[in-house]
Formats: sequence, C-alpha cells, structure tokens
Amino acid sequence: AYYLYAGNTYSSIAKEMNDNNYYTDVLHGYREGFWNRNVMYKAEKFDDFFGEKSFNINEKVGLGLSDKSFLNQAFNRLKGFRQPYYSFIITLSSHYPYDDTKGYGNFNVGSYEGTLLGNYFKGIHYTDAQLGAFLDKLESSGIMDNSIVVLYGDHYAIPKDKINDLYNFKNIQNPTDLDWYELQKVPMLIHFPKDEYKSTNSEYSGQIDVYPTIANMFNLPRKYMLGTDLFGSKNRNVIFRNGSFTDGNVFYVSWTNTYYNIKTGNTIPETAALKAKKDNALSQLQYSDDTLNHNLIKKFINKK
Repeated sequence: AYYLYAGNTYSSIAKEMNDNNYYTDVLHGYREGFWNRNVMYKAEKFDDFFGEKSFNINEKVGLGLSDKSFLNQAFNRLKGFRQPYYSFIITLSSHYPYDDTKGYGNFNVGSYEGTLLGNYFKGIHYTDAQLGAFLDKLESSGIMDNSIVVLYGDHYAIPKDKINDLYNFKNIQNPTDLDWYELQKVPMLIHFPKDEYKSTNSEYSGQIDVYPTIANMFNLPRKYMLGTDLFGSKNRNVIFRNGSFTDGNVFYVSWTNTYYNIKTGNTIPETAALKAKKDNALSQLQYSDDTLNHNLIKKFINKK
C-alpha cells in the first residue's frame, strides 16, 4: 500500500486525531524515502514527519542513528510539541540484520555467540535498555501523567532460514508450521497514567486492531475500518496476508490447508464452522484489496 496506493484517501489515526485538534507527527531516524514514508505520511495526514535529516546523526548503531541518541532527541522534541499530540515513534537499532555487535555493547548470549539469533538478542537487549531510559524520562518529566503509550513490535525477528537456532533455544522438537507461526508473535503494551488497568492479556490480536482500539479510547470515527477494538470485543480472528488465520484456539495454515489445535499442537479436520471462518478470512482480505484498488474510502466520503 505504501508504494502503490500513496495517492489514496485514508481514514488514519493521524487524520482523525487532526480532526480532533491533535498535533500529529512521525519521528524516525532513518531515510525519509524508505518505504515511501515521506509520501505516505502526507496521505495519512500527519502534520509533520521528522526523518533522518531532522536529527543529529551523532552516534550510529545498526542501520543508522542509534536508538539511544534518537530517543533522547525525540524526547526533547516531545517536550516542545503543542498539546494534545499524537506521536508515532519508530526505533531502528534492533532491526535486521543485527550485525552491529560492538554498538550493542556487552551482553553474554552464551552458546549463541556469533549466530544471527545471538546477535538479535544483543540488539533487542540494547533497544530494550534505551526504551527503558526513554520511558523513565517520560515518567520523571510528567509527560506520562496525561499520556497513553502504545508499544509494539511490527514484525517477526528471525527469518525462516535461521529458524533452527530459535527452535533449539525454545527447545522445540520436530517443529510444525504451527510452531513457526507461534514464534512470529510480537508483544503489544498499552500503558495508562499511574499504571491504571495494569494486567496481562494473552488474547490473540493483530496490528489491524490498533486503530479500532485507539478509536474507542479517544472516541474517534470507526466508520471505515477493519479489525476490532481490543477492549470491547471478543472472538476476533487474526488474518494473515496469505489467507492463514487464527482465532486463538485454532490456527489455519493456508499453504498446506491444515488446521491446528493451538493448545495440543495437533492437526484437526475441517468443520463447517472452520470453513466459514476460512471463507470469512478470504473475504476480509478481498475487502481490503478492493478498498485499496478502487480508493473506496474517497468514494464513500464523496457520497455523503
């Protein structure tokens, strides 16, 4: 979508926050044109995009500006933004290929020293420390007292050609496609002021559910969206681009047309109910494609 449909009309968090008098921005210490961000963020109606050229590249770790320097500079910008604001902050140092082991500092990964998995552990440990320092600053400065912070990983870490080290680390014997998919899970944390509502929720969800959830919290329009509100709905499906899906109990792998019971790890036969869920997943993907291919949100808005 970022390359092919940057000219479309979107209902985005930024656009809807703007309409509610929020200042909206993106902060990312990498090249502005990467993934067509400099074009797409305008389409999404962000007020500003602060990319690589907006930062002092005074320390490099991994692909570019270190997370330590980036988050320090980002914090200084946040302090000066007009309130209320919505900031989308993207880190960089823990991104593949995790080859800056000197920049990551000393972290003992034992027998995984010299492997991609070991280097990833070093990279994510480094980023975790910088995020901790950044969140501490938000806390001590008082910014956290009237802010909601949503933190998530945007995709898996270890490519499939290096997955055996991860299987070994997790002590997974005779891995299946279900094991592969289960290791693609990424965390999402939502922090409310004063640690209100603190708990752990192990429900399955997807990045597509972020907008509906934030829309619920901030009373934003929910007319043109896929996904569901994490606080207000149950029994959601997480749908993958290739047609695979999961409801948290069953995992369907599209390339082998196989259903797995997540709790037992065993394959199970297709039932009418499971087939209906599979068909619904394909329909949802088609809706998404049609919305992009035909710029439907623009057409819907113009028909008002």
